[in-house]
Amino acid sequence: MESIVPRVVSAVSSGATSPSLPPSPAGGAHLRPSLSGVPSVALTCAAVPVPVPGAGPGAGFGVCAVCRGATARGHQICWSCHVVRRQLGIELTRTVPISLFAPGTLLHELLVGYKAAPSRRVRAERQASLSRLLGEFFSLHLRCLLGPVLGDHAATLAVPVPSSSAPRPSWGGEHPLIGLIGTSLATEPGLLLAPVMARGTEPLGHLRASRRGFRLVAPVAGRRVLVVDDTYTSGARSQSAAAALASGGAEVVAIVPIGRLIHPDHNQATGVLWEHQEREPFDPRRCAGPCRLWPQGTGLARHIRAGATLRKQQAPEPAGRAYQSDRAKKPEVARVHKEHRAEHPSIEAA
Repeated sequence: MESIVPRVVSAVSSGATSPSLPPSPAGGAHLRPSLSGVPSVALTCAAVPVPVPGAGPGAGFGVCAVCRGATARGHQICWSCHVVRRQLGIELTRTVPISLFAPGTLLHELLVGYKAAPSRRVRAERQASLSRLLGEFFSLHLRCLLGPVLGDHAATLAVPVPSSSAPRPSWGGEHPLIGLIGTSLATEPGLLLAPVMARGTEPLGHLRASRRGFRLVAPVAGRRVLVVDDTYTSGARSQSAAAALASGGAEVVAIVPIGRLIHPDHNQATGVLWEHQEREPFDPRRCAGPCRLWPQGTGLARHIRAGATLRKQQAPEPAGRAYQSDRAKKPEVARVHKEHRAEHPSIEAA
């Protein structure tokens, strides 16, 4: 395997300006200036909840301690995490999403469109917006992810999760996620972009995880790693990537997806979770780490729905393909539900 070579990617500049953040409650001496355009990007987000089972009296939902999705009340982890953990045979890696999002929201269209929008200009604009959002998150919350003493944080690698789809000619030979992460790390010298994984020998899919789903193409033994992905749904791919890195000797600190997909109509718990979290006001100083800047609460942003004009500008065709993909997953989901109920009849799916 080749040795890891630090990747240097220039930041995408923007003519927009944004106000500086006010001091954090924990004292903001270590905070960096807000990246250009981030507040407007972050308004597309939805709140990431505190991982407390039951979520308080009368809340109507629990919060998964792994992925921050909805659980049946009283359960520590959601049904998807339970299935993925059973398939991998290990404890799952802590997941710290920047945002929740639902199908049809603006963040959903950004996450689909940066890879699949028909226009190169639109793809570049969406990638730049997501890069600023991820860069702001790392700038503010690297301490939350790595601990109170960063020390030799230059040893930490940011590892993209390889794509589950075939490469598109428009990508130019490299998945857009790699460039997105590289741009976001321009303000974090020493946090290294390391695309060290490729597809493995076993297939992966929705609710289908495997330790051999990915293989390493460079050594990672003894390195601290953040696994970075654009979207987290069932967690099968991200958790399989974390498992492959851990098998290679890496210390996997956390999985950081830009968006954690929530289907509000999946069941009552997810519906109540989405309704509850989308009302939370946005504050970029908070994260679901748990947050060291704001220890009394985690992090939480308000989503906005895309209007008709915005939808027209943002090419609904890629999002339409995403909906088709969701519908295509239903038979696989039904099969796993059936197997799960047969093996664990006392555990509710959420």
